[in-house]
Amino acid sequence: MLVVVLLASIAGAQTPCPANSKLCITTVAGGGPNDLPVTSSTIGTPWKVVQDASGNSFISDPFSNRVFEVNAKTNVLTVVAGNILSGYTQDGQAATIATLDRPLGIAVDSHGNLYIADSENNVIRFVNVGSTSVGLFNNALTVAAGHIVTIAGTGSACGGAPPCGNLWRWAIFGPTAKPLAR
Repeated sequence: MLVVVLLASIAGAQTPCPANSKLCITTVAGGGPNDLPVTSSTIGTPWKVVQDASGNSFISDPFSNRVFEVNAKTNVLTVVAGNILSGYTQDGQAATIATLDRPLGIAVDSHGNLYIADSENNVIRFVNVGSTSVGLFNNALTVAAGHIVTIAGTGSACGGAPPCGNLWRWAIFGPTAKPLAR
């Protein structure tokens, strides 16, 4: 399946639009395996596409239980989270070996960090896509570069109203996505 993005025709755009055209449809990515040119790869079920401040695109694929990144400079597609198996693995490991279960919604913050609505696991996962460790919740939780942690949800929906645990472990049910304020 191809992922296409509707882009306004502007001077200097990477993909030229026909003369006098106001809009263009541009192919952004065509999932894995890693390190393929984006138009030579395939993605099973692209669900959500977001971009960071550097123009890198992130694509959730709930069918393959993965999240992909299209590097804006190299136009190469790589897996940034998930490993095609469905399930839930513990926090603090490399995001590319972690199991997700239907990652639907995704968002990036102003630092380029990735948030994943791991819908069937009833959690929100955080992926540090940077090259150094970051601290969350006033440094109560440190996430190594390239690693994944759960920041909301207990892994099961609770019968009562939140909170059902500590601040970053509230129980939630079937998260999708909401945009993050920039």
